[in-house]
This record gives sequence, C-alpha cells and structure tokens, in this order.
Amino acid sequence: VLTINPVPTVVVPSMSVCAGELAELMASGASTYVWNTGETTQSISVSVAGTYSVTGVSAQGCSATANGTLTVYPALTISPSTLPNGTVGLAYSQTLTASGGTPGYTFSSLGTLPGGLSLNPTTGVISGTPTTNGTASFTVTVTDSKNCSAVAPLTITTAAEPVCSLTATATPGVCNTTTNQYTVTGTVSATNTTGSQSLTIAVNGSSTVVTLTGNGPVSYTLNGLNSDGMTKTVTVISSASACGMASVTYAAPASCTMAPP
Repeated sequence: VLTINPVPTVVVPSMSVCAGELAELMASGASTYVWNTGETTQSISVSVAGTYSVTGVSAQGCSATANGTLTVYPALTISPSTLPNGTVGLAYSQTLTASGGTPGYTFSSLGTLPGGLSLNPTTGVISGTPTTNGTASFTVTVTDSKNCSAVAPLTITTAAEPVCSLTATATPGVCNTTTNQYTVTGTVSATNTTGSQSLTIAVNGSSTVVTLTGNGPVSYTLNGLNSDGMTKTVTVISSASACGMASVTYAAPASCTMAPP
C-alpha cells in the first residue's frame, strides 16, 4: 500500500522591532527545524533586518520551507546631549531635537526640571523662567510613531539671580537770582535687571517719579530747590524690591539773593 504523507505547512510570521531590540522568529507546522542561520531550534532571536528562512520536517520525514522577514525601524536619538545653564529670573529656552526613527515624535520627562521650567511634549522645547537655583537632573524620552523611543539623561544648573543695583548722577544748575532757587538734573541706571520699574527720586522736599526700562539709563529733573551752598543728597527708591535704593550727593549753589540797599 502506498501512503502519501502530507507536506507540512511551515509558517514564520514576519516581525518589526525598534533598533537595538531582539525579535524572536517562531516557526510552526513541523516537528524539527533548520534555519538558514544554522540553528535547529523552533525559534531564533535576531536583531538584523532581513529575510530568514527555515526548513521544517514533519514526523513522517516530509519537509517544507518558509520565510519570515524582520523589519528594524531606524534608530532614534535626542540632541543636544548637554543643556545650557540658566539663571533665576531670566527667561530660558532650549529645543530638544529628535533624529532618526519615524516622524511623529512625543517628548516626556522623568524627574524634576528646575522650578519654573517645563517641557513641551510636541515641540521638545524646555522653556520658562527659573525660580530656584541649583542643579536639576532628569531624563527626557522621545517616542516616535512606531512606539520606538530614546532616552537622554540631562542636567540644568541654574545660577542665583544676579544682584540688581542702581547708580545715580546729579548735576545742580545755577542759582536763579529772582527766586534764589536752582534745578538739579541727572540720570539713573541699573545693572542686572530686566523689565520696567518705577523710581521715586527726591531731594529736600522736591520729588519726581520716572520709569526705568531694563538697565536704562533714565533722566530726571527736580525743580524749585533753594540755593544755600550746602551738600545735598538725592535718594532713589525703586518699586522693584530686588534693586533697593541708591543715593548721590552734590553741592548746591550758594545763595544768590541780592541784599536790599
């Protein structure tokens, strides 16, 4: 009696993995297997993209060959690998860029960024205004549209806010013989400051308020001051508590009132 044994139906599903990952290609449908890699196990672990073939032999000695394809998605990286330092009170912005992989990136962080900073999950921009000084260590993960990911350990060191200071000048005018009064003019400038602040400037009961933008300088004028030849002190008080106050001294012009005949 002639018995015809069936040819086995050998199957190897194709797979896709992220770069650096191992895939297990699993054959089925036969009793023993021989892969084109030389391995004789039912499954093999591979990481290189390509087509893998396996010959399966049934218990009756019949054989068939099947192919399985491994697709390896492109490797994904994050740059830069180091971040610039920041300063408390000064705006910070740094873009993290994803390269490789499959476009459609999402960024996330693990750990604590410096106070005042946040990571945009779509653009990869770390931005904000730092509120605390010190060193913050965290990791950023970027995930692409194939769910492959890359991780970068990062650090941002934030310096303390620079000390703001004010500097004033004062130049007295000449005595007016009609009123025995004079005018003082001057400027106020700042260091290590941004934005705007109001300055109250005064001397001997005469005062004015001016606005200083950035480090300035800004000019001021004080009128109606009595000429007496004495040393005077102009005080400058800022609405920004960090900048405090400043002062400058000058010599008032001597009295110029004519004595009666």
